[in-house]
Amino acid sequence: MRTHHVQTVDDGGDVVVARRSMYVTPAQVVSAIGGLVFIAFGIFAVARTGLSGPLSTPQTQVLGLQHTAAIGLVEIAVGAVLVLCGLSAALRGLSALIGIGLVVVGIIILAGSNHFLARLHTEAALGWVGVIVGGAVLLSALVVPRRVV
Repeated sequence: MRTHHVQTVDDGGDVVVARRSMYVTPAQVVSAIGGLVFIAFGIFAVARTGLSGPLSTPQTQVLGLQHTAAIGLVEIAVGAVLVLCGLSAALRGLSALIGIGLVVVGIIILAGSNHFLARLHTEAALGWVGVIVGGAVLLSALVVPRRVV
């Protein structure tokens, strides 16, 4: 977030008016929302499967999508980085990179064979989450905000 300071000084040098406003870019908002979505998916998956045994078993459904604890932990990590990207406009490039990665991984999962999906302990529909969230993050990162002078 960018901070803008406006100060008016009187003849004696005292600050009369000080205003501070914060500018938030579309990339920050979409990154933060996408990150929260991934964190929510991950927390539900880890809470339902637990961490006491192997990360690939048991499997659970989160909003109708097959999850394991391993997938949940990855979602939490990606979501945390996206939320951090939402805190600063300077991290728009990292946000775009994560968006590209999510789209690519989503396409790989969507195109994956039954054997590949069985090894991941998931289903192809999970790829849509990566494609949709990653696409939104990438597109918003490519939008250059107008500067107000």
